[in-house]
Amino acid sequence: MLPRMTLMSVVAGTLIGLLAVEPSVATTVDPDGAVSVTTRQGRVLVDRWKPTADTNLRCAIESQPGGFDVVYRSVPRSSPDPVDVTQLPTPPIKLGPSIAAYDFEGSGWPELLSAPGDRIQGTYPNELYSPLAVLRTADIAVGVSVLYPVLEYRHDLAFSIEAMSSSDWQVRISTGRPTRREDLWWGNAAKVPAGESWIWRTCIRFEENGGDWPKTLQPYLAWYQQRYGRVAYQRDLRPIRGFAFASPADQSPDNPEGWARSIGRPDIEGFDKAIRQVEDLARRWPRVIAWAPTGLATKNKELNYPHQFASRWTSEDCPNRELFRKAPID
Repeated sequence: MLPRMTLMSVVAGTLIGLLAVEPSVATTVDPDGAVSVTTRQGRVLVDRWKPTADTNLRCAIESQPGGFDVVYRSVPRSSPDPVDVTQLPTPPIKLGPSIAAYDFEGSGWPELLSAPGDRIQGTYPNELYSPLAVLRTADIAVGVSVLYPVLEYRHDLAFSIEAMSSSDWQVRISTGRPTRREDLWWGNAAKVPAGESWIWRTCIRFEENGGDWPKTLQPYLAWYQQRYGRVAYQRDLRPIRGFAFASPADQSPDNPEGWARSIGRPDIEGFDKAIRQVEDLARRWPRVIAWAPTGLATKNKELNYPHQFASRWTSEDCPNRELFRKAPID
């Protein structure tokens, strides 16, 4: 299955046909490889940053209109063991004490962050729909997107937008571990097979008008469409009402599968209450999506959601076996 197009990538697609305009920022790369970015008003956003990485990775800066790219290339080894790549270095960006960072895992809306301490984190492709991050103030937007063939490399990217000082912000990108110990990590680390060299490209773009943030994602959009094709479906903008049949907050010794109180116990009483609630929502919303109709696992919770979840209700030791045999769900 192809990586899923993000809402922001679709929005950015409307910008492809626009006429070229003067870049919002000036990018300079020193002979020693350090990059600086300033606005047309002379405000410094990136101050002579040079990527540093471990011995398994080589980094280079390429100046681009509106920003720059960081190109990472893993160093092939003669050892039969795979090469571990743990992170893709990115620069601190001078945006001031407060920013807005877009929550592309949940709402899609900007979330206010203040230095020090505030951060927003997510992992692609398990939580984020695309490997990118956007942060902005009222007068500047920054887009950071990573171009890599996820279907071939088969590793995750953990993104963490966080303050590095009272005015510097960074989009930290991890390829081999969580950016912080307490973060959720899905275990798919970047391991380059012996003798191979992998390439990643992080595109960092700036727009002086913070509201023009979709333009900062054009490199990802162009790369995605070239590799996987353009959108091949009709967008349906009708709202969707979500409804969870079960949740971890409802799991208890008396309700091990975590069924929502409003639908009773489908494992004991059947799905009548759940169906009625979905029907009620469908009368008030154009579309309804049901989450966790399987209930939740009581053991091996990392394998949620349970497969063939109703089979156990017809087993010989199920106290309500006859209920499900005589009154199947229509």
